[in-house]
Amino acid sequence: MTVNLPDENPKRLLARRLFDAVVSEIPFLGGPFAAMLSVTHPQKIEQLQGKWQADVTDALNNMDKIINDLVPTIPLSDLALSIGIWTSQISKLGRGEMVDFSALQSQFPDVSKLVLEDALGELAHVGLLRLAGAIGHKIIHYRPTIEFYEVFDSIAFDGANPRADAARAARFILLEDGTVGADSIMAEFGWEARRYNPAMAIISTMIGEGRRSGEIHPTIDCRYVGPNSSERAALRHFANTILGPA
Repeated sequence: MTVNLPDENPKRLLARRLFDAVVSEIPFLGGPFAAMLSVTHPQKIEQLQGKWQADVTDALNNMDKIINDLVPTIPLSDLALSIGIWTSQISKLGRGEMVDFSALQSQFPDVSKLVLEDALGELAHVGLLRLAGAIGHKIIHYRPTIEFYEVFDSIAFDGANPRADAARAARFILLEDGTVGADSIMAEFGWEARRYNPAMAIISTMIGEGRRSGEIHPTIDCRYVGPNSSERAALRHFANTILGPA
């Protein structure tokens, strides 16, 4: 499957998404931009947030300068970011589907095997991919992690934000005293599996085994959750951190 990548430089795209998230109406640390910042600027999250939000008007007036200054500080290469965007775009279910290295080579035919391997290594190094190799082959295929979709869905798709989606789903789950199923959540928000799975993967990390579905399903990762009291508190704190107090 061939995907047309964005014309804009991938680092600039990521920098713009970071900026937009920080000065958006969701200003809380740990909000939807936390995953991106934790990868790109792990030691500077609070500093950047405080600097940009101190005067939103000034930040908006100097948006281009802020973005231009941010671009060279992003540690991932343009190629690694382009691979991430492409991988997000071809994902049909958003559930860590395996991508063959040969498919990546077909998408980037002018890039050598070694350079592609190194770019995948960059993404794996920061926890965004899991790589699989074999004798004589450094990489035969790879799979995205939960954090991958948090970073790249927001760049690959306008309006996408798995962490904010997870916060909204958490609040919906908290309305019920018992088990909440995938069908109810998807119907409430009008989501297909591609949008549901990354959000629910985040929520599943807060729910213990036995209180979330372990069923193997062809398109859905988590068919239901039934959080206990402690997990309900965790979901509430998570949603409030991202969306603000209800």
